[in-house]
This record gives sequence, structure tokens and C-alpha cells, in this order.
Amino acid sequence: MAIDGNASKYHKNLELSGDILQIAIPTAAFSATLALKDFDGSQEFFKGLIASGVTVYALKNMVNERRPNDGKRSFPSGHATMAFFGSGFIHKRYGWRYAIPAYAAACFVGYSRIKIREHWIQDVVCGAAIGLLYSYLLTTSYQDQSSYRFYPAMTSDSIALHCEKHF
Repeated sequence: MAIDGNASKYHKNLELSGDILQIAIPTAAFSATLALKDFDGSQEFFKGLIASGVTVYALKNMVNERRPNDGKRSFPSGHATMAFFGSGFIHKRYGWRYAIPAYAAACFVGYSRIKIREHWIQDVVCGAAIGLLYSYLLTTSYQDQSSYRFYPAMTSDSIALHCEKHF
């Protein structure tokens, strides 16, 4: 009986950890935009978050796949989508150094959803792909906005090096 009790406690702790992290990762991403007074980043974050959420909601209702625990609307995993959107946003906006712990936490969210039998592996992979897709499509690099950009400019009679500074 103690083994079943320990397994049940493990299951509940795993589920709770995944639930918390799927909210904590995007919250950390948005909090970074506030701490840095990165209001363009805040707007990009909400555009991606909304696009991710709408896509998951639509797919869940269109596909209506059964969960491993026999529940409804398994595909795709909303937990994985939100966790990987937050991680991808941090990566694209602020770089690898800050994204590595977020990606590790997002992988744990995906693992937890499979382990507690809320999702199939394809649900988690697709959810992660949706979150990453929107983070990469709708997020720009924070450093690109304050740095110089150089690129060649060519016309029929000249070649030049163009320098651009964004403020």
C-alpha cells in the first residue's frame, strides 16, 4: 500500500510541477520585458502568446483526440505550447544564455504531461512546435534594436556599404 501511496504522491507532485512551470516560464519571459522596460518585447510577447493559445484551442476542438487517461481534447498539449513559447521567446529576444534553463524547464513540462498520462508524445511535440513557431515568427532580437546593422547596397552603377542604427 505504501508503494501505491508514494506513486500517487509522485504523480501529484509531477502534475503540480508541470502546471506551475507552464505558467512560470512565460511569466518569467514577460517579467523580463518589464524589468528591462522592453515595451516592444512586451507587445511581441502578447502577440505570440495569443496566437499560440488560439491555435491550440482551435486544434483541440477540431481534432478532439482522446487522452491516454481517456479524457478529451488531447491534441496538442497546451502546457507544452505555453512552456515552449516562453522559452522560445526568451531565446529569440534575449539569447541562449537565458534560454537554456527555460528550455530545460519546458522539456520537464512535456515529460510531466506524458508521464502523468495527460498526453501522448505527439501532443507534446506538436504543442512545443506551435509555441516555438510563434516565438520565432513574432519575436525580434532585443539587441538588434539598439545595434548597428551593415549590409551592401547596390545599384546599376555603384556598390556601397549601408550602415543603419535603430534607436
